[in-house]
This record gives sequence, structure tokens and C-alpha cells, in this order.
Amino acid sequence: MPEQLYNVVVSQPSQLFTLARSFKANANGKIYIG
Repeated sequence: MPEQLYNVVVSQPSQLFTLARSFKANANGKIYIG
């Protein structure tokens, strides 16, 4: 999954905020960068 995350960031950095919010909610407010 982390590989796809980077691809999304490179492809559409504008979605980073939306993706971060969704991922953050799934991680219970825990940010994971791998």
C-alpha cells in the first residue's frame, strides 16, 4: 500500500490532504509513513 500512496502523491498531490484525513481516521489519528 505505501507504494501506491507515493504514486498518488506524485500523481495528484492535491488529494494528499483528503487521503491523509481518511488514512488518519483509519489509523485512529496515528500517522504512518513507510
